[in-house]
Amino acid sequence: MINNLILFSPFEPFVVNIMFSKSAFGFHFFTVTNQLIMLTLFVLFTSYGLVCLWKPSVFSPRAISSRAEVLLTTVYLFIVDLVDDNIQYEHKGEFVPYMFTLFIFVFGLNASGLIPYTFAVTGQLAFTMTMSYTSFIAYTIIGLRLHGIKFFGRFFPGNLSVFLAPLLVPIEIISYIFQPISLGVRLFANIMAGHILLLVFSGFIWIMAHGTGILYISQLIPIAILIFLCVLEAAVALIQAYVFCLLTAIYFNDSINLH
Repeated sequence: MINNLILFSPFEPFVVNIMFSKSAFGFHFFTVTNQLIMLTLFVLFTSYGLVCLWKPSVFSPRAISSRAEVLLTTVYLFIVDLVDDNIQYEHKGEFVPYMFTLFIFVFGLNASGLIPYTFAVTGQLAFTMTMSYTSFIAYTIIGLRLHGIKFFGRFFPGNLSVFLAPLLVPIEIISYIFQPISLGVRLFANIMAGHILLLVFSGFIWIMAHGTGILYISQLIPIAILIFLCVLEAAVALIQAYVFCLLTAIYFNDSINLH
């Protein structure tokens, strides 16, 4: 019983294991982990799939030849609409490639983490924070390039009394700094919570499957719940990718228009 519980530890898919490490002079200069392997495989397969499907004429009026192209076109146009609705900028189309890549990347990693015996990459806080801070640095640099020193005026709301400035300006600065933190933590928390719930129910099923009588028959209940949770987690993977991209687009717009 104890071994089974250890086998189905809820935190097992989030543990970073060192698969290979090379050291010299007391320093680790090359390390391969299960997280690195998962990311490498995902990038290779996704890049290959996009290159095969991304034809120059994929968005032409011709009849689209495959369901995969239909899906790719739908996702691309969805991202175009997302950027168009949330970024008010003359050259907003320049953000579409980045937002499209971000959506594919986040959703793909969210969904691939649901495959048994894989590593839940987006269940790692360090990884989600890296993605969120990448966008944070990008829209901060864009804001500074467009507005220069005036960019810092966003921390001083219009018509603000001089007497309230010492109180509200630090709040605005802290709020801005916490944007990427909230973005990364939101994705991490939702993915990790869903995986833990799935693994807990899997543990229940494993225990019941080794029981007898009514305990063995009762496993049908958690199996039904587990199937429902798998469908729900697939939806969560999509929704969290959308929310991540939506908030990123809003943050880009705020830096461009100093909201």
